[in-house]
Amino acid sequence: MKRKNFTTDFRRLLCALILVPACSFTLRAANITINSDPSSGVTLGTTITPSSTTDAVLNIDELIHQLGAGNVTVAATDGGKIIVADDLSWDSNYDLTLGDDATGSVEINASVTATGSGKFLIPDKKLKHVRISANKISTGGNQVYGNGYNPGLGTANSDTVYITGASGLALNASSGSITFDAYVRGSNKNLHSETASGQQTCFRNEVNDFADITVNGDVLLGGVRKWTLGISRTTPIPGKVGNSSNSVPDASTPTVETFTVTGKTSFYRGS
Repeated sequence: MKRKNFTTDFRRLLCALILVPACSFTLRAANITINSDPSSGVTLGTTITPSSTTDAVLNIDELIHQLGAGNVTVAATDGGKIIVADDLSWDSNYDLTLGDDATGSVEINASVTATGSGKFLIPDKKLKHVRISANKISTGGNQVYGNGYNPGLGTANSDTVYITGASGLALNASSGSITFDAYVRGSNKNLHSETASGQQTCFRNEVNDFADITVNGDVLLGGVRKWTLGISRTTPIPGKVGNSSNSVPDASTPTVETFTVTGKTSFYRGS
């Protein structure tokens, strides 16, 4: 009887030694919000992250100051979220990157403006999604949204850019290009994209659920087998064509009502 009790107690002790440390090291996702409030809980520098597992605030003026000295990456931790809550504008030739391998998602709820040649990049392929409810993003340099979405493997919640603003989204890159390297959903909104002369708006993968898409400039359409445009397969898009016929993919269920391009159009085949 004593041996049985000793064995039982030993097993309980062993479980406690295993489980308690495991619980102690459970990581919590830490979000970082960019707004006009004083900074709290952040580590400043070329890479700005929460300094602990507590949600952090990054003051816009401090971020602008950092962008005056060099490129800046803002990252959450352990799958956390980056939220741009107030209008952000900087005048320099340095780039702002939102997200890294540890960031779970990005929300752009206010306008973003770079009046120099700086780029605005949300490039990490490990992001679950990007939600843009802002109605305007304007830069001198390139804009990149997503990196590496595979139409054959991804899902609507994997590396997806959602356009959700009430008035849609207007993008402008005055001396650069605009690239959606992700699955793009429009929530039945409008998308307007304008690039520098000789630059492209590039949709590299699936695009759907838009009312209207207007591209002022050249456009490159990729993953064309996955496009569902509200025009027939035999309707040509005007302009120069790459390695596909001068037509859009067939659409049994159109989800983009109109697509207008002022410049040349090129295609490449997606998977």
